[in-house]
Amino acid sequence: MGQGEISEFDVMPPTTKASLERNALEMTGIFELHKSGYFGKKSNHRVRVIEVDQVVTDSTLFFERLSKGAIISQRKNAQGKIVTLAYFDNGDHLAYRLITSTKGSPAVEITVVEKSLVRSQKIHFILNKEKNND
Repeated sequence: MGQGEISEFDVMPPTTKASLERNALEMTGIFELHKSGYFGKKSNHRVRVIEVDQVVTDSTLFFERLSKGAIISQRKNAQGKIVTLAYFDNGDHLAYRLITSTKGSPAVEITVVEKSLVRSQKIHFILNKEKNND
């Protein structure tokens, strides 16, 4: 490269690869990742639960933060409901369903394919009963 020429790195610095694990660790203080690799509390049927003040707003925020840097797409599931998908280069992926069979409880399903601090899990977002009991 000759003197005075601009490389692509002068305009846009190299970035690190998007990572589900990195995104999960950056969510500390918002949505805590437990040492076990799970979010939220254990519930029935191998599902995790996160209690929130606003299920739509908070579940959307969770998905957006966790999927940062991933390739996002949408499709309809067998029931005709929209599912938002996020794919990472290593094969890890997320599925966000605003409408689920559990009324008023959006869900994020995390699938981890490589060894990670994050475990594969399904999380439902429910209203925090204590704060929404007025």
